Amino acid sequence: LLRLDGHLREGLAKANLALGRPDLQMIKADAVLPFSLSILKGQSGVDPDALLAAHAELDGELGQFWSYAPLPDHILSGRILLAADLSGSLSAPVWDGVLKLQGGRYENLQFGTLLQNIRLDGRFDRRGLRIAEISADDGGKGTLTGTAEVELDAASALAYRGKMTMRDLAVTRIDELRVWADIDLKVEGDAGAATIASAVTVRRGEVDLAVALPASVPQLEVAGLGQPDRQAKEAPDGAGPFAAALDVTVDIPGRLFLRGKGLDSEWGGRLAITGPAATPEIVGDLWARRGQLDVLGRTFTVRDSKIAFLGGQPPEPLLNIVGVYKAEELLVSASLAGPASTVKLALSSDPVMPQDEILSRVLFNKAQGKLSALEAVQLASAAAELSGKGGGLDLAGSFRRSLGVDVLRVDGGAAGPNVAVGKYLAEGVYVGTKRGSGPSSTGVEVEIELTPYLKVTSESTEVDNKAGLQFKWDY
Repeated sequence: LLRLDGHLREGLAKANLALGRPDLQMIKADAVLPFSLSILKGQSGVDPDALLAAHAELDGELGQFWSYAPLPDHILSGRILLAADLSGSLSAPVWDGVLKLQGGRYENLQFGTLLQNIRLDGRFDRRGLRIAEISADDGGKGTLTGTAEVELDAASALAYRGKMTMRDLAVTRIDELRVWADIDLKVEGDAGAATIASAVTVRRGEVDLAVALPASVPQLEVAGLGQPDRQAKEAPDGAGPFAAALDVTVDIPGRLFLRGKGLDSEWGGRLAITGPAATPEIVGDLWARRGQLDVLGRTFTVRDSKIAFLGGQPPEPLLNIVGVYKAEELLVSASLAGPASTVKLALSSDPVMPQDEILSRVLFNKAQGKLSALEAVQLASAAAELSGKGGGLDLAGSFRRSLGVDVLRVDGGAAGPNVAVGKYLAEGVYVGTKRGSGPSSTGVEVEIELTPYLKVTSESTEVDNKAGLQFKWDY
C-alpha cells in the first residue's frame, strides 16, 4: 500500500510518503522544500539557498529486497533499520543518519558458510559511512566481530577499510571440506584496487577425498565489477580493471584430517597465499603427523608424507603420501604421488619385486607362482582395484563419524586384530584407547603438544607404563 500526500502553501511544498501494510509501515518519509509558483506570471522555481528539511525511515525485512539481488548463491535476511535526515539547502546540502541490521542471517550455498545473529550498527553523513559494530556467530561456538569504514572526499572519491576477527568460526561446511579457524582479516582499498591481509590459524578441519573436487579454484563474482575484459573495454580513459591483492598466511598446527580413498590421516603445516586474487600463488607444505592408508584390505602406516604447494597456476598440490606395510621377509610401500588431479597409487618393495608379486605377498603371504586358481582371480581383481577401476564403501569412516571420534584405526597382525580409537579433548591434547589380542596391545595413550616440535607422550597397558618427550623437526 502506497500513500503520498502533498500541498503547497506560502512558498513551501510539503510532502508525506508511506509504504507498507495497514499493520506495518516499512517506509515513511516527509519533506519541506521552499517552492515558489505564480500561475499568473507562469513562473515557478526553487531558491537554491533556501533552507529545506527531509526525513526518511526504513524498517523492514531485508530478505524481501534481497531476492532481487543477482546473487543466487548468497542468502541474506534480517531486520534492517535506516533513518536519514536532510537539511541545509540545495546548494549546500547536509545529510546524516543511522543504519542498523538486527537478527541477521547470511548463508553461502556454495561453501556452506553460515552466519546468524548478525548485528550491524553504523552512522553515515556526507563524509562516508562508519560501522562501529559488526558481530555474528556461526550457530555454534564460532564468533565474528569487526568494524568498517567507507570514506567519500570532496571529489566523491571512494576509500574503505575494515577489520574482522573470527574465532573458532566454521569457515566452510560442505561434504568435501569442513574447516574451523581463527582469522584476523584486514581489508583496505578504493574503487580500483584492494589489499586483503589475513592471518589464519586452522583449529580443525576435515577433507573428504572421496568427494570429487572441482577442476579449478572457484571464483567469487563481485556484483557490479563485471568480467575483467569487459570492464577494461567499458572503463573510462585512465581507469583499469579492479585488482585485489592477497597477503594471507595459513597456519595448521594439526587436526587437519584427510580421509577417503583408503586414507585416514592427520596433517599440519603452513601456507602462504599471495598475489592477485584472480591468480593467487600458494606456497607451502603440509606434513603428515599420523595416519594409515588402507590398500587392498591391508593397513599401511603413513610415514614421511608431504603435500607441497609450489605456486603454480592454477594452484594444484603435489602429493607424496607413503604408507609402509611389513609382510613376511618383505617391506612394502604404497605411495600416492603426483599432482592432485592425476594422482596415482603405486606399490614398491624392499627387496625389489614386480608389482604382481608384491600384491601376491601382501594378500596371500606367498609367491605368485604358488597361488590357487581362486587366489589368482582375487589377485587380478586386486590389480584392477589398484589401477583405479575398483571402489568400495567407506564403512570405517561412517562408523567413526557415528562415534564422534577423530581417529578410528583397525590393524591386522599375526596375533590378531588391533582397534584404536582417539579424540582431541582440547587444543594439542590427544587421548586414545586401543584394544588388541594381548595385554601389551591393550591400553590408553595420551599426547600433549607443548610446541609445534615438542610433545609429551604417555602410554599405559596391562603390562607396563611408559612416558617420554618426543621432538620432531621437518626440514
